[in-house]
Amino acid sequence: MQSHYLGSLCIMAFVCMVFPSTAWTQELRWHEGSTGCDASLRGLSVVDNQTLWASGANATVVRSIDGGKNWQSCGPKGFDKLEFRSIVAMHSQHATIASAGTPAVIFQTRDAGQTWNEVFRHPSPAAFFDAMRFWDAERGLAFSDPVDGRLLIVTTADGGRTWQAVPPEKIPLATEKEGGFAASNSVLCVGKDGRAWIGTGGTASPTSRIYATNDFGKSWTAGACPLVSDTAAGVFSIAMNSDLKQLIAVGGDYRPEAASTTTAAFSRDMGQAWQLATQPPSAFVSAVVAAQSKFFIATGPTSSFTSSDADHWKRFSSIGFHAMEVSPTGSVYAVGSSGRFAKLEIQK
Repeated sequence: MQSHYLGSLCIMAFVCMVFPSTAWTQELRWHEGSTGCDASLRGLSVVDNQTLWASGANATVVRSIDGGKNWQSCGPKGFDKLEFRSIVAMHSQHATIASAGTPAVIFQTRDAGQTWNEVFRHPSPAAFFDAMRFWDAERGLAFSDPVDGRLLIVTTADGGRTWQAVPPEKIPLATEKEGGFAASNSVLCVGKDGRAWIGTGGTASPTSRIYATNDFGKSWTAGACPLVSDTAAGVFSIAMNSDLKQLIAVGGDYRPEAASTTTAAFSRDMGQAWQLATQPPSAFVSAVVAAQSKFFIATGPTSSFTSSDADHWKRFSSIGFHAMEVSPTGSVYAVGSSGRFAKLEIQK
């Protein structure tokens, strides 16, 4: 969204606690490190527990092939004013990034960032990519704030080499000032069988909206989500627990001086109906993941929270991040301000 989610300063001390549930007990603790850069990192792609890519401000792209111990800077040259807040990596050599800003461009590397090829550019100054996800190695999509009254959604069927815009008539009309938040590359969530969900906000309304597709992005519908929408408020992240057929949407108002009255909602029918969390995170959160199909983690600039049912959340740390992702084996990683990186230690 062109109001630009700026984030706020993180509290560097952390608190960890034991968090009981009806079925399990766990201890959660962030183990922090540095990527070697000082950029605000908003995008994170975890190929496996060794191969990690992250992206963010000042055309920053960093890559690790040893689980985050060491990082190499490998962003595209000549685009220092762009923020690449969306990144999807397929392996240690291959990654695709999209810009949050003008020009709205998508780049791809297949040689670990030594060279980047521009694979898509939209001419409109209104275009502003908020998130990008892939269903598999070939099929993916990215979306932008509205252009000519509708979200701009582009898809690929060849691993990101080429992109095509979804016909506008297949996308519902946007409401006034509606848009996405490029805070964590997770306001877009993809599921099985061509399903995907996009969360929005930005317009003064008692509810946000969720766009949905079940045909790999060819056509879309839109419905209400009970998170309050405003200039700096709405849905910031969506996650899916496929085992429970459950969707989680989190967000709030990113302004440090603002009170976030609604920060989490969930759906137990894959997005047909939503309800607000009874005990939501007590602060704005920009990212949420389903961890090990058993519990959920949400994080924002100042805090991290956990829940076993998506309905009741408790803070487990005063360390916060912008973006999170789960590895194929269930490990949780996060990146945030000042080039920070962390892995979540989960003990039972």
